[in-house]
Amino acid sequence: MGVQSQYSGTLGRIDNCQITTFLAYVTPRRDRVLIDRRLYVSNKSWIADLDRCAQAGIPAEVTFKTRPAQVQEVIEAARRSGVTPGTWVYQGPGWCLLRSGCVWGGWGRVC
Repeated sequence: MGVQSQYSGTLGRIDNCQITTFLAYVTPRRDRVLIDRRLYVSNKSWIADLDRCAQAGIPAEVTFKTRPAQVQEVIEAARRSGVTPGTWVYQGPGWCLLRSGCVWGGWGRVC
């Protein structure tokens, strides 16, 4: 599900792949754990094709979200669950060219 020809920062090129957004928590002692994830599902080749979504098991209520919207969604879900705000959020290659000072509810951000 979600596989299509698209740019992958990991591969550094366009290829058939899935793109995901992950939220990881890192403690001051550098312990790490993945706490949330979202699968990027394209609007044109997936969400707009209801039959394809149904065959792949994507619920009808799933809507298209950009990668930055997915990042904000997982951070907000973590905050609602009581996760202490982290110092930085990293969105991965290709999303930002400059470090920015924007903050999402106490979560600093560096791209």
